[in-house]
Amino acid sequence: MLNANKTSLESSKIDSQRNRHHHIFAKFIKLTFVTKFTKKPTLLAIFGVSVSLAATFTTNVASASTQHTDQSNSENSVTWYGEVGIGFGYDSNVTVDELELNSRLGDNFRQYDGKLGLTYDIMPTHTVDVAYKASAKQYQDNDYLDLNTDHWSVDYQHKASKFTYGIQYRHIDTDLDSYHFLRLRTLSPYVSRFLAKQHFVRMAWTHTDKKLIEQPERDATSNQFAVHYYYFMQGLKRFWVISYRHKNENAIDTDVSFTGNQVNIAYEYRFNLWQRPFKARVNTQYRHRDYHDAFIILDTEQFDGVTANREDKRKSVRASLTTEITDETQLKITARYLDNESDLASLNYNETQLNAHFSYQF
Repeated sequence: MLNANKTSLESSKIDSQRNRHHHIFAKFIKLTFVTKFTKKPTLLAIFGVSVSLAATFTTNVASASTQHTDQSNSENSVTWYGEVGIGFGYDSNVTVDELELNSRLGDNFRQYDGKLGLTYDIMPTHTVDVAYKASAKQYQDNDYLDLNTDHWSVDYQHKASKFTYGIQYRHIDTDLDSYHFLRLRTLSPYVSRFLAKQHFVRMAWTHTDKKLIEQPERDATSNQFAVHYYYFMQGLKRFWVISYRHKNENAIDTDVSFTGNQVNIAYEYRFNLWQRPFKARVNTQYRHRDYHDAFIILDTEQFDGVTANREDKRKSVRASLTTEITDETQLKITARYLDNESDLASLNYNETQLNAHFSYQF
């Protein structure tokens, strides 16, 4: 009888804790994401409240987890996680890739972002991950190029004896200057496995449905095949990643339909300095696109039209350094250089971007 009363009391406490967690979680979503970062004066306030609620939520979850240890073996595991961040940077040439817009203007910018997600272990080898991320990028002078993005994702994964199988769905909505301009929906099945202790391979096929609200002639569907090879020299301390992607995109306007190939090579190294952990990463990328239809290229000197198939080449280098300020707080500094070559004179440009980003994880 005493054992039964004790079990009932513990169950009541756990239910009370869960209700409190759900209340905090709902409040966090409302304050952080419902505003969608559209009102600039509220952004810093939202960020501060988000960090405060995140800390409260983390403490309560830890407390509930301790009380729930005796029952954890009989229930499916659910793990909540989240992150809020703020960043500052400079872009030497503000561009919008989906519109092929090259402003040729440099500007300072601010970034705000927040992410919430949960991982649900259905069974020991079956996992579902659901996440929502909101981000905003605001320019100091060229605010007509401000971007606000909502990103939802659902990822199902099954771990077999040698392979890991999965499928991921993503839904992305982006506003440009507070006007809805882009919607992306992707579906991506994937498979991965370790070939040996130091060798890991992941392959994925991705189908994308793209809709540009103000330019429906650019609406498109695409299919991409990607393979990523990881070589671990010292586990996660030092490793290489080599990636190849082949993409075929068909738009309503065939002038912007293309077939493309992309190669990425990245190296990551983790080390300790001044008794702090650091992570350095260098990534190089080469992208080549052949557009399907011929179009007229204007010679500005002779004003004579030449018909040709458009070809674009892009080379870029990105370097980043990340360190932990506390166990939950990180600082990441990123530098990026991009060189874009195109048969269209308006898309021949260079771009340099510097960025510092602070994040709090919970």
